[in-house]
Amino acid sequence: MPIANCQIELPTAGGLRPRRAGRSFHSAFGNRTSARAFTLLELIMVMAIVVLIAGYVAPKLGGFATGRRTTDAGTRMVALANYARTQAISEACAYRLNLDKSAGKYWLTKDDGTGKFAAVPGDFGQQFTVPEGVKIDIDIAAQADGLYIAFQSDGRVDPSQITLSDVTGGSTKVACESATESYRLETGAGT
Repeated sequence: MPIANCQIELPTAGGLRPRRAGRSFHSAFGNRTSARAFTLLELIMVMAIVVLIAGYVAPKLGGFATGRRTTDAGTRMVALANYARTQAISEACAYRLNLDKSAGKYWLTKDDGTGKFAAVPGDFGQQFTVPEGVKIDIDIAAQADGLYIAFQSDGRVDPSQITLSDVTGGSTKVACESATESYRLETGAGT
């Protein structure tokens, strides 16, 4: 008996029903020849679109990283300023947050008891550098012995505003409005 004339019973909701003779195996279970795969041309087009989108988005993400580094430097500066204020009170000696705008550096010093200021021991005494492309501006004038913010043993500080600005136009401000407040961080472009 030829295979084309075989009858197979297929299950249905109402039970088994006989299969019609002459129908091929593939047509009994759906037309598999109508299913399409992606062509190489279609895959190349999708990849080209993905590359174009990535090329557009990547530079924008670079600006995000620059802004994040500026904010991180501002956060570190606030931590140093608040540490200096706390230590000046607890040790009953003056501290300074020194700034070198041209080199983009800042560090802490403290009064050694003779009126001279020396580096603070430990991690807080190291020199910190702002990220490349970040500029430091401050609204106070340099004194005869340098540019710094003074923290007195009675808790008073030099009120000032330090602005860290990056090449994308974003800025982060480290500010203290009065002599009795702590320094805080303000972020945002153009602020």
